[in-house]
Amino acid sequence: METSDITTSVLIEIRGEVRGIHQRMDRLESRMDGFDVRMDRFEAGLDSVHDNLSHRITESELRTATAINSLAGTLHDVHTLLRDRFGRRKLPDD
Repeated sequence: METSDITTSVLIEIRGEVRGIHQRMDRLESRMDGFDVRMDRFEAGLDSVHDNLSHRITESELRTATAINSLAGTLHDVHTLLRDRFGRRKLPDD
């Protein structure tokens, strides 16, 4: 085989390998695009969960604050009742 034939053969082989690499890169890019789509969906799901939890926590805090205010009113009523029932004796928080 002549030098030019060997050179041509090696160049053809290199070209084939480069084409194979390009095809693998195209498949990898396609997979990465799919991964990006899945990550976007995952992030959207996390945002939804976060918003839902934030809403539920806010509602829970509101219910707790309402219950505490109600309890404070009830304690005030009990204090008043005890003071009226046992006379005008000084109670600890008077």
